[in-house]
Amino acid sequence: MRIQSELEYESTLNRVNQLWDADPGTSEGEERDALFLAVRAYEAEHYPIGEPELHAAIEFHLDRLGLSIDELPISQDEKELLRSCIAKGVLVPEWLVVKMSTILGVSRDVLGYADVEDSLQQLNSENQQAVARVDAYVVKGSSD
Repeated sequence: MRIQSELEYESTLNRVNQLWDADPGTSEGEERDALFLAVRAYEAEHYPIGEPELHAAIEFHLDRLGLSIDELPISQDEKELLRSCIAKGVLVPEWLVVKMSTILGVSRDVLGYADVEDSLQQLNSENQQAVARVDAYVVKGSSD
């Protein structure tokens, strides 16, 4: 099943909600799963999530710890670079992210330095697999 319109999307969401507690392996559970995958594929196409703002995690952890950039134990030049990256919404250099991960006590992946390209490719692959499973379910369902 491929969702073709916003109205069909809303209707499918309602049906998924109705089937939410269906047991796996039952016809209702399989219907829910197939519809859920169709919703996911529709959302990936019509409501894509853009690349994350990689500086947002640093801002979040500074706020969580009640720190300002001025209070960080880094050089003045590093503070200015960090401020500039955040203000412009650009990538913080990896060497500074490594330093910030130590200061903030979180991994560099948490600060947005996981391989973004690999993550986006994996999400695209998962969406393609979801569409294939939906199509297979529809074919199976129409032959029953």
